Amino acid sequence: MLNILFIFVVLFLSLYVIKPLFSHNDKTIAQLNKKTARIEDLVFQRELLNTTIQELNFEHQMGKISDNDFNQIMNEHQQSLNGLEKQIQFHSGKTMENIQKKLEQEIARKKQNLGRKK
Repeated sequence: MLNILFIFVVLFLSLYVIKPLFSHNDKTIAQLNKKTARIEDLVFQRELLNTTIQELNFEHQMGKISDNDFNQIMNEHQQSLNGLEKQIQFHSGKTMENIQKKLEQEIARKKQNLGRKK
């Protein structure tokens, strides 16, 4: 009788452990990965645009770009940057400050891990 009870408990626990492997959470994970990839892409585009704006400022300071051209291009880039930030907020449901804070924490954690490996 004790052997039958033991077998029943082992079977129950085995099914309990294995069941998540066969559940339909794959769709949820795929959706989350897709959403995360979209946010990462938007953040990357924002970083590229910020770099372009910095280079544009430098070119203008060096006198390579006229004031009119600079103002026109800068306005276009600022509008694009605002649009990207709105998309990031929409897709992530977080403010830019929260995203920046999370990125800074991740960078600090990675630096800490690199320091430990040395």
